[in-house]
Amino acid sequence: MAAANGSKALRVLVVYGSESGNAEHAAQKLVATWAAKKGTNVTVDPEAICGGDAAKRFDSLKDDYDVLIVLTSSFGEGEAPSNYEKFLLMLAKGAKAESPPLKGLQHAVLGFGDSSYETFMNCPRLTDKFLEECGSRRIHKRFEIDASEQDTRALEEQWKEGVWQALQSRPEPQGAQAAPWCEEGKTDKIYPKSLSELGEGYGHGNPVVQLLLLLVALAGAAAAYYHFSDA
Repeated sequence: MAAANGSKALRVLVVYGSESGNAEHAAQKLVATWAAKKGTNVTVDPEAICGGDAAKRFDSLKDDYDVLIVLTSSFGEGEAPSNYEKFLLMLAKGAKAESPPLKGLQHAVLGFGDSSYETFMNCPRLTDKFLEECGSRRIHKRFEIDASEQDTRALEEQWKEGVWQALQSRPEPQGAQAAPWCEEGKTDKIYPKSLSELGEGYGHGNPVVQLLLLLVALAGAAAAYYHFSDA
């Protein structure tokens, strides 16, 4: 399990979910800024990765890293961006697991969206909530960047600086959460998705999909039979 304290530098991975590119750009800029800092006790992976790639490494995250920094938006009716949905699904499944799969990790989340859409922060909020339920400790309060507001850059920079300072303090993963995942009446509104809605079971190994593929194959075979029978 990853250890937060001691002489070793904290290993940080930045993960993004982005449909329009805003969160991805912010994540890449964050990595470049932090990687350029000298004389710190933080080692940041040189490349931010999308949630889809993070999902492939889900089982080894707590061994390879100490802290996950997540920047994501929502898409459509509060869905995850297409390059992030597999990671959100893994978090949702992990939140229901008997043994927390990310225990020993720590995290911070930055959300992007536009409050003219009611579900604009659904994915960031679910991410923050699921990470805690997977056993991760929140090192900093989640901030929500609302494109409808003015001067969002200042809020984003405030979050980045707060998270960086939290990292410099070498937080203990066994400590209390630095903040709750929501503020009642303000950021507690979420639109929970079932595992099916999050993408569970849509692969070729799913029985329903296999049945549909079989029916398609049978229909094709029948069409070919009648074609050659009439020839």
